[in-house]
Formats: sequence, structure tokens, C-alpha cells
Amino acid sequence: MQMLLPFDETNECCTADGCNQSYRLRRGYCDKHYRAFRLYGDPLLTWADVKPPSVCAIDGCSKKRLARGWCSLHWQRWKKHGDPNHEPAGKIWGDICRHPECGRPTRVYGGGRGYCSMHYQRLMRNGNVGPGEPMVMATSWEGVVCSVEDCQESVDSLGYCNIHYLRFRRTGSPLEVRRQPSWAGIACSIDDCDEQTFCKGLCKIHYDRKSRHGDPLAFKAVRWEGTLCLVDDCDAAAKSKGYCEVHYRRLRRFGNAQHPGRSFMPAKGFTCDIEGCSRERKARGLCAYHAQIDYKRRNPMAVIAGAQRRRARKIGAQVMPYTQAQLAERMQACGNKCWMCGGPFEEVDHVKPLSRGGKDCLSNLRPSCRSCNRSKSAKWFGVSELHQLVKV
Repeated sequence: MQMLLPFDETNECCTADGCNQSYRLRRGYCDKHYRAFRLYGDPLLTWADVKPPSVCAIDGCSKKRLARGWCSLHWQRWKKHGDPNHEPAGKIWGDICRHPECGRPTRVYGGGRGYCSMHYQRLMRNGNVGPGEPMVMATSWEGVVCSVEDCQESVDSLGYCNIHYLRFRRTGSPLEVRRQPSWAGIACSIDDCDEQTFCKGLCKIHYDRKSRHGDPLAFKAVRWEGTLCLVDDCDAAAKSKGYCEVHYRRLRRFGNAQHPGRSFMPAKGFTCDIEGCSRERKARGLCAYHAQIDYKRRNPMAVIAGAQRRRARKIGAQVMPYTQAQLAERMQACGNKCWMCGGPFEEVDHVKPLSRGGKDCLSNLRPSCRSCNRSKSAKWFGVSELHQLVKV
């Protein structure tokens, strides 16, 4: 390592060997050698000189390093056991099959657990490796009959016909039967049903009902496609239970599909209850005109609140929503009397007029009589001059 020279501002070039750079010197070195000195402690070293080796740090291992200076194998041993040199406790098998009667090499015919492929497959299938010599099996079952007694079917596999082989695969025995062989000639188990059994002792109809509803006697839904409503003089298509959509909804709501559809008889053909009015009744025994008047009489606050909102929106004033009950509470808090003269409450007044920037909100509303509201109009003197509007 080159010794660090004392800092001398009079040096005109880099002090590193073989470098004549004279621009931006620091501690007597150029940028390149000064950076090497800061990183590696020697201005003449490079990354190629100090980079770690690319192979595993374990002696005798030439595998590529992965993490912590070790290869994948030694790193995994360190993660599991805390020691990269840990050897597995399992037995290291040899190159010849473990079976005493087999001499085949496991590297060529490798299967697993120290056995060749043949004995390893026997171990996985049967739980034992069997004899050392290969078991010769028939390459073709053509012309061979099933090994089950009194069965003359041709062999499909393992010395059994197709039926007995499937039973052997399912139950472990070629003679054990889990399903009924056939329902041919057997009638349905439901009383008074003579149909042939389809599955589980039931005919097709009762089996479908049991699958859908859980009960073979449950009524199967009728398909109403292409039929008309059961209600007389109704030509609409049936949707459910033989009724169209309208009559089925009335059936569910009122219990009668022929119900008129309202809780009261329609008023068509009747005149208004007001004496001298011949208009047709619309609601509450009144025509549309008198029904509107009656609504305003019964809901004065709703009418007043609606009128105030419409007027505020018309002139572009800010509207803050409030309910009819909140407006009534506000008027009651003010005594339900005109805030200027103390007269009867007839109208709602905006203390700060909407045309002067007032808001349509509860805090800006007070009860007033009709005359005071008209005389006040759009006057606004400010909060300090409100006493001028109050009449003594």
C-alpha cells in the first residue's frame, strides 16, 4: 500500500505512481485516485483487486457463491442447522441396489431410497420390494378369461374382466358390490306409482323431485311458458302460479289475484266532495285543485319552506337544507310572533335579504306578519342597525 503523503498545496500533479493529473487535487490525489483511497485505503487499488471471490468459501467447493460467501448447498445447511459444513444424518446409499438379490446399478436404473427403479416402484405400490428377479407378467390378455369363478368374460387387467377389475379398484375385492346391479323390471318404491325405477329405488319423476326439493313427493313446479293468465279477460302471459306479473303481485300482496290493486276502491267517475265543484275526485275525496289547497292548509310549514327555497334558488342565493320540523322549531323559538311588531305569524322573513347576500338558512329566518314583511322588503342596515326595524 502506498503511504499517504502530507497535504501540500504547492503540488501541481497527482502523487499516485504513474498519474500526471493536475486538475482538482485533494490530498495530493486526482479524483480517481482520491476515490480509491477513500474506498479501499490505497489510491492504486481497483474493484477488480478487492472484489470477493465468485466461488463458495468452503474448502473443496467450487460451486458459485449465492449468499454470505457460500453456495446454495452450504447456505441452506447454514439456514437449517446453523453450520454450513453440517452433513445430513441420513444414510448415504451406494451405487448398487440395496436388494440382496439385485445387482443393478442405481445410477443407471435409479429409483430412490437406495433401490433400483424396479424395486423402488414395488416398494411404493405394495409396501415391500418383493423378490430380486423381475416378475414376468402376460403382455397380452387376449383369449384369457376372468379369474373370478363362474365368470367367462375376457380379461381386461390384472387377470380380471372389466367389471371385476373396477370392483377391485373401488373396494379392494373383485366380488364386493356397492351398487345395485340394475333396476330393470323393478317398480318405483313410492306407493301407487308403477313407473320403472330409475335410481335409488325411485322413478325418474320422483327422483327429480327428491333431487330438487329433498322429498320425492314434493310437487314439481309447472312450466307456464306459452299459457295465458288464469284471471278472466286478461291476455297477458303467465309468469308464476298461472298468473301474469300484475295479478301475481296482487295475489302476494292482498291474497287475491283479482283484487283491484289498491286498499280502497278507485274514485274514477265520482265528483269532488266540495259543494258546487263538479271536477273528478283524485285524492281524499277532493279534486286536484281542492286537494292542493287542503294540503297547504294541513302542512303550512312545508309550503312556506318550499316557497323560500324556490325563491332563493331563483335569485342564485345560497341554500342550506332544513326540514319542516326544524323550521317549525325555529319559529316556535321566536315565539311564533312577528319579530318586528309582535303581530301574528303569517310569513317567514329573511333578516338579511337574499338580494343583499343573505342565505336561506335557519339562522337567517324569523317569523313576521305580512305587512311588516312587505314594508321591510330588501332593506338592510347591518346587524348594528336592526333595532330600527323593530316597532315599539
